[in-house]
Amino acid sequence: GLLSLPERQDALDKVRLGDAAILLISPEQLRSTTVRSVLAQREVGLWVLDEAHCVSKWGPAFRPEYDQLSDLKTRFTDAVITAFTATADEGTRNDIADKLFAKRGQILVQGFDRPNLDLNVTAKSNRNEQLKAFIENQRGQAGIVYCLSRKSTEETARFLQSIGVNALAYHAGMSAERRFENQERFMAEEAIVIVATIAFGMGIDKPDIRFVFHMNLPGSLESYYQEIGRAGRDGSPASTAMLYGLDDVRMRRQFISDDGSESDHQMREHKRLDALLAYCEASGCRRQLLLSYFGETPKPCGNCDNCINPPKLVDASGPAQALFASIAQTGERFGTAHIIDVTRGAQTARIKQFGHDNLAAYGTGKAMGKPYLQALIRQAVASGFLTLNIAQYGALQITEKGKNVLA
Repeated sequence: GLLSLPERQDALDKVRLGDAAILLISPEQLRSTTVRSVLAQREVGLWVLDEAHCVSKWGPAFRPEYDQLSDLKTRFTDAVITAFTATADEGTRNDIADKLFAKRGQILVQGFDRPNLDLNVTAKSNRNEQLKAFIENQRGQAGIVYCLSRKSTEETARFLQSIGVNALAYHAGMSAERRFENQERFMAEEAIVIVATIAFGMGIDKPDIRFVFHMNLPGSLESYYQEIGRAGRDGSPASTAMLYGLDDVRMRRQFISDDGSESDHQMREHKRLDALLAYCEASGCRRQLLLSYFGETPKPCGNCDNCINPPKLVDASGPAQALFASIAQTGERFGTAHIIDVTRGAQTARIKQFGHDNLAAYGTGKAMGKPYLQALIRQAVASGFLTLNIAQYGALQITEKGKNVLA
């Protein structure tokens, strides 16, 4: 927990007098002139930076407070500087090295593989029912359920309590006391399930977490890897599962567009999301795809849903052409539900309003079920044949790759 003012003063006095060998400090505290003056009086031999991906503006969790750490090399010229992170792709690693070590640092990459974690991704149908089915196999185990919003965190915790699971909520909107109490109970007691936003997790090192369940799409493969990595740290088998749907994709695209960062950073974040979608819609080994993202070349793992139960692949050129024609002929201005209605020849007020029942594409996919077309759109978005235009509230649009299919 946070130190009180007297405790903080006592810690700084110990540093000043040379009675403290190690000082644990946040980047925010390094801005303090008091802290700076105390450190200036001591000979600092070693800096150890944790969660170093926060240093890089290319990282998935860049924090401006970490940016000032780039001047450690000039302020403490005799100190050794080290930085650690569990989740950084090659671009992020190089950026950290440039900032902290003026390109003179040595980058050491240890294996990313966690073979004891099984990996499962499922398209969203009914989130609560899917969570219930998963958690029935995890009764009596400690686990984390990640949600996208504070509201869904509370609702999901109540749902789990209603089916007899010892669940607690955790999010940034709760009082500090309640957050601390729920975290302490999770760490100390057995079989507690914490339902949390990503506000929960930094510094959590409970070895016997047996599962991590994502109710929504995470922000990136780095975030996903870090979040599932909290399970099974004792080396015993642990389960991970993720639900996702196109509504998640649209929300994630919106988050990126709304974050106020410069365009090149937004472009990188969109590319990160593309990589995550490719992982979600993978037909081959998920672990191969996940680890190749971090620069490794593993063999198929035998411990993911696609290895255990390989999906059947079919040629969907015809259905895709029917879908893409509906998108093109309606002016690329409509979302998933309307496009599926047009393709299936539905008779809705909206179709009548726009005269879309007169289009050549209308009803060309009559024989196809709605779930099939929803899956086809998800895979087309994940594979880069279609894109979601956030400025037009998630309208489906055809990329150059998609136009080749249509042609």
